[in-house]
Amino acid sequence: GYCCVPVPGRLIGEEYAGVQFSLGIGHLQRIRSPSVGMQGDFERFVRVRRTRAYMQFFYLMTAEAPFTMMWVSEEFCMTAQGRFSRKWEDEHGTICESIQMATGLTARLRNGPAPAGPEQPRELDEGDVRAVLEEAETAEDAEVVIYYGISDCEAFAYPISLPRLLGMLKLVGVQDSSLE
Repeated sequence: GYCCVPVPGRLIGEEYAGVQFSLGIGHLQRIRSPSVGMQGDFERFVRVRRTRAYMQFFYLMTAEAPFTMMWVSEEFCMTAQGRFSRKWEDEHGTICESIQMATGLTARLRNGPAPAGPEQPRELDEGDVRAVLEEAETAEDAEVVIYYGISDCEAFAYPISLPRLLGMLKLVGVQDSSLE
């Protein structure tokens, strides 16, 4: 997982203007249930039993101590994009990468420059990331890029619009009455 991309509260809603939040991505493993979706496919049952499904989730918490977890997304997976996964995707349709792990997040303005990559080496510090989201007038102006690894072999970057990401989050409870 990775923590954190600073998010100004005004991008979430007027009631949070003036509050700073921190956006992170978490990672977990689930042991696959071989009975789900494998009826009549003994070969797949043998391949999958007792293997793990790697899942990700977003969280958004207040940026100042005492930190309050405000929102969490449901678990999700990255769809197969890796070189080693293509054969299985061709045979079975859209599938999740078997081994995946989000290791970084950054923010950028939509229709802005691409995130740094091998062709564009650039160090970003937290001040650079905060400045990007401070420049966004609305959530629609920003997106978050998830950096993740697949099977310890490949690396990918996946952009997601900030409104789509915020739409994935569910309020988990507010303990600070100043945030209600």
